[in-house]
Amino acid sequence: MSTHRHATWSLLTVVIVAALLAGLAGSARPDAAPRQGGDASMAIFGAPGSTLLPGFPQTNYAVTIYQSANRTLASYSPNLRMLPDLADRWSIAADGRTYTFHLRAGIRWSDGTPITSRDFEATVLLLSAKDAASPWFNNVDQIVGAKDRKAGKSEALPGFKIVDAQTFQVTTETPSATFLDLFGTEMIPLPAKQITGTPPVALLKSDFARVPSVSSGPFYITGYQTDTLVTMARNPYYYARRPALDHVFIKILSPETGIAELERGELQVAPGEASGEVPPGEVAALKQDPDVTVTTYPNIDVVAIALNLKHPPLDDARIRQAMMYAIDRPAIVSTVLLGMAQVAYSPFVSFAPYYDRSLNPYARNLDRARELMRDAHYDPNTRLRLLIPTGDSTLTAAGTVVQQMLQQAGFTLQIEQTDFATMVVRQRTHDFDLAVSINRGFNNPDLSRRFSTDAITSGVNYGQYSNPELDRLLDQARETPVLSQATPSLDKIQEILNRDVPVLLLYYRDSIGAVNTKQLGGAIPRFGGVHRDMADWYLK
Repeated sequence: MSTHRHATWSLLTVVIVAALLAGLAGSARPDAAPRQGGDASMAIFGAPGSTLLPGFPQTNYAVTIYQSANRTLASYSPNLRMLPDLADRWSIAADGRTYTFHLRAGIRWSDGTPITSRDFEATVLLLSAKDAASPWFNNVDQIVGAKDRKAGKSEALPGFKIVDAQTFQVTTETPSATFLDLFGTEMIPLPAKQITGTPPVALLKSDFARVPSVSSGPFYITGYQTDTLVTMARNPYYYARRPALDHVFIKILSPETGIAELERGELQVAPGEASGEVPPGEVAALKQDPDVTVTTYPNIDVVAIALNLKHPPLDDARIRQAMMYAIDRPAIVSTVLLGMAQVAYSPFVSFAPYYDRSLNPYARNLDRARELMRDAHYDPNTRLRLLIPTGDSTLTAAGTVVQQMLQQAGFTLQIEQTDFATMVVRQRTHDFDLAVSINRGFNNPDLSRRFSTDAITSGVNYGQYSNPELDRLLDQARETPVLSQATPSLDKIQEILNRDVPVLLLYYRDSIGAVNTKQLGGAIPRFGGVHRDMADWYLK
C-alpha cells in the first residue's frame, strides 16, 4: 500500500487516546472461525429522528445507525490506526492540495451494483447543494467549488475529477492537515442512482431518506419502526470478511430498559459512544454480572449547554461568563458522573496535543457571577428556557443540577424536556434559550463546524455565534499543512472561545459500553464505536 499522509499531527489526538485504551480495545476480530448465523441486538437510548440518511442526521442516534450500515474511504482500527477501507490506497500531490483515491476492485452496494467514483461525486454534490440542510458540510467544504455551490454562486464543482470508475481526484482550496480525516473517515458515500435527479428538499422527505436500504457496510437496513426498532440484514456483497450474523436489530430503548434486557440476555450490546451510554450508577452492579463485560474509556464527546446568542441577555458575553462562574463543573463530574468524566475547560479535550492549559478554568465563584450580572444590568425577572433531552438519565440529572446552580446565582430557568430529535429541530430553528447537548468529537482540531459563522447555516452553530477574528483563525488552522505548526492559531482559538463563551462547556464524558459476552463474541466497545465492527460479531 502506498498511502501517504501530508501531515501527521492531526492524528495525535487519537494516538494519545489509544495509549489510554491500551489493553482494552485490541482487535475485535476473533482469532478462531466464529459460529455462522443467528441474530443479535444492540440498544440506542434515544430516537434517531425522521431520517437515517448518511450526512443528514438529526441526532447522534441516527449517526450510530448509519455508521453501522456503511463504510468510508478510510477508517480507524480499534487501536486507532488509519486503514484503507473502500479505498485501497490514496496519495497526495506535492502541492498538498490534490488527493487521488483508488477504490477497491469489485466493491458493491448491498443491491449488487458497483460502488464507483460517480457515487462519491454525487455525494459531494448533494452535501454541497444550496438547499441541502446537512450539518456535515464541513466534510467536503474544503473542496474547490463546494463553498460557492453552497452559497448558490455556482453549480460547478471543479475540485472533483473522475479519472475512471475506480479512481477520482479531489483538489482542496489550500493544503490541509484536516481534510483526509474529515473526507476520508467521516464522509459516507451514497448510491448515485438513489440521490441524483431529486432536489435535496424532496430527497430528505423520501422513503429512501427514511430507510436508506442500500449501503456499503456489512449489513443493510431493511426496516425502521419509528422510535422503536431498526432491522438490518447481512450484506451478501460486502467486500470484506463475510459477517457471521444473519441480522442485527437496533432497539430504541431507555437506559433502564436496556440494562434490564442486557442482564436478562434479551440484548447483547449497549455501545457507549454517545448513543448508548451505560449510566455511571449502573456500572458497579453490571460489573458483578458474570455474563456482562463493561468497558469504560476516556472520550472526546463533549457535553455542553448550547446558548442562543440572539436571545437577550445571552447576547452579552458577561452574562455567559457569569453562567460559567455559577456552574460547579467538578461537582457535576463527581456527583452525577461518579468521576467517569473530565471537566471540559476547552473545546479540546485535555489529552489533545493542542490543549491550552493556561485557559481560565472558571472555578465556581458566585460573587464574581453576580458582579458580572450587575455590570450587564441583568433583569432578575428574565425567564430563560433550558431544554433537556428525554431518554438519557445522566444528561437529565446534569441539566437539572445546572439549573439549580444557575438559580443560586440569580438566574431564573424553566426546564423543558423533549426528545432528542425535537430538541435538534428546535435548536436548528433557534427556538430555544439554553439546551443540554452532546457533541461528537473529531479526530482533528477543526472546530469550524461548531463555531464558524458559515456553520450557522451549514453546520451545528445553532447558537448563531459569529466572530470574524475566530473565522480567520479557524481557516488558518485548518489550512496549515502540518498542525504542529498551527499552535499559535489553536491557542488563540481557545483563548477567544474561553473569553466569548459561545457555549457552556461542562464535561467530556467517559464512554461506558457493555456487552453480554456469554452470548456474543467479537464485540468490544472501543473508541469510535463497537457498532463499527459489526462484521466481527458472532454468537457463541
